[in-house]
Amino acid sequence: MHRAFDTSGHRNDRFKPCPTRERNLVNHITKMIDEFIEVPRFPDESRFDELRESLLRIPAVQVMNEFVNRLESASQHEELRGHLLERLVLLFEHQSTDLIIHWIDDPAPAVRWYVCECLHDFGNSSVTDRLLQRLLEDSDCQVRVAAAGALGSIGSPNALPDLHIVSTSDHEVDLLGYTPASTAIQAISSQLFRWVCCQIRGNPSLYFEENIERGRFVGSVTAQGLSRDSDVRVSRYRELPHKAFGFGMTTKLSLSTTLVPDFEVMTTFSFDQTKLKRIFLFSPFVDPNEKFDCSIVTIVDVDLCCELLSQKSSPPV
Repeated sequence: MHRAFDTSGHRNDRFKPCPTRERNLVNHITKMIDEFIEVPRFPDESRFDELRESLLRIPAVQVMNEFVNRLESASQHEELRGHLLERLVLLFEHQSTDLIIHWIDDPAPAVRWYVCECLHDFGNSSVTDRLLQRLLEDSDCQVRVAAAGALGSIGSPNALPDLHIVSTSDHEVDLLGYTPASTAIQAISSQLFRWVCCQIRGNPSLYFEENIERGRFVGSVTAQGLSRDSDVRVSRYRELPHKAFGFGMTTKLSLSTTLVPDFEVMTTFSFDQTKLKRIFLFSPFVDPNEKFDCSIVTIVDVDLCCELLSQKSSPPV
């Protein structure tokens, strides 16, 4: 059995740290990071994936510190900072959130935009306030658009009042044709949709509500067993103008519910004297490839929809 210490109490030479070995390890890690930063992802991702797996086996703090050093050294090179942040996020994904948020106030709009885009995919509610600051105060329209999209993605309902303000006031058009207002409208829909999905699982009530810090959610199932016949579906919404509809999507919800498909849910978020309303039409289906299991249609002009549906159900005078 080997002893770590000899009888005199002094550490045995074979267990002493080896500066050369440690230096070689640091150099090896540095070279791997160098290559990971430079290696293209497409068309062949094999080397990228190999380097990523190798770096993930190293203590995260060690790799992250190396990225931070490079980011700080690139203070005069915004394109390089953006690229470093991209590789950092591709490497650590959700683990990178607490680190990349430090660059959300970067002097370069392109870097602020990229941080907001990353938070769209890997953010959480802890970054809500920083995103709201970019949404409400940033001088660059593209950054405000990205911040609105991220707030819709991460699911922080206390941002809904601020998203509403932007949806009615910030109509500047960015280089890609988007506006903070239109993106905020979609973000509101995403927040309400996420809340509804939490309420309708299992054996739900036909009416549900929840109070949060900045407002109150109310939802109700407005229809069940709607026909999937295209003529019936078109007839139900025929009078609605195109602008009354929000996003439509096909997704994987893994939704187990006793509600009879297809079904509609109307939801309202109330704060101060304002009501944000949406109707969601859920159409579950079976996909042989198991990639998707539900399509969703969103109606944003709920008052008009309710008015038209009420006219259809009223007996002729």
